[in-house]
Amino acid sequence: MAVDDVFRLIITQTQFGSFYQNSYAFRIIKEPAITVAEATALATDFKEMLRGVQSTGLTYRGWKLVQVYGAGVVYDPVLCKREGGRVLEGTYTTNLSGSDAIDANAPQLAMTLTLYSDQIGRRKRGRVYIGGWTENAQSGGNFTSTVLTAVTGTMATTLAKYGSNPSGTDTTFRLGIWSERTAIGCEPGATHPHPPTRVDPPHPELAFTAIDRWVPRQIVYTQRRRTLGVGR
Repeated sequence: MAVDDVFRLIITQTQFGSFYQNSYAFRIIKEPAITVAEATALATDFKEMLRGVQSTGLTYRGWKLVQVYGAGVVYDPVLCKREGGRVLEGTYTTNLSGSDAIDANAPQLAMTLTLYSDQIGRRKRGRVYIGGWTENAQSGGNFTSTVLTAVTGTMATTLAKYGSNPSGTDTTFRLGIWSERTAIGCEPGATHPHPPTRVDPPHPELAFTAIDRWVPRQIVYTQRRRTLGVGR
């Protein structure tokens, strides 16, 4: 474990009998190796960031922090896969559900968080689809100003702590954008079942980009894979 290693935080939630996952990338800025306590604090902060405005029907289950770059991580240049690295994981035990008791919206309706850097290109931007919203969180296909104000405020607090550019106050983690395409150098094949196809050499050392802002989108978007019955 070393400074500049990169980890992906994966947060798992359930609603309507289905699993949702959101992931965020972080660069490590300290020695020695991160501890379970530090990882738990990070996972808790990102659970709490939006839980206060999400549906009571959404339940936060657990988290996993997976190393995607650094000592011990190997990118196979032939098989288009990553091996090795460290993983820390845990289960949430308190404050598991959202706080809005109004009827829940359809599970595929999501708020999109767009992550921006000061560099050009699709691989230098990120996107997270947040689920677990209620009927009163949106009107006419747009999230309400009340919800957007609340989300923008809690996101600003989180970015002040974990932001990369400018640097946040946390002494271990820096939030950023991770490009799997850059890291592995592969894309899905053109024909079913779309096996990964090598198009570039793997460059995991170039795959993390510091962010300078992130923005919640007003439009209610659709995350098709969360639709009831899809994938079953």
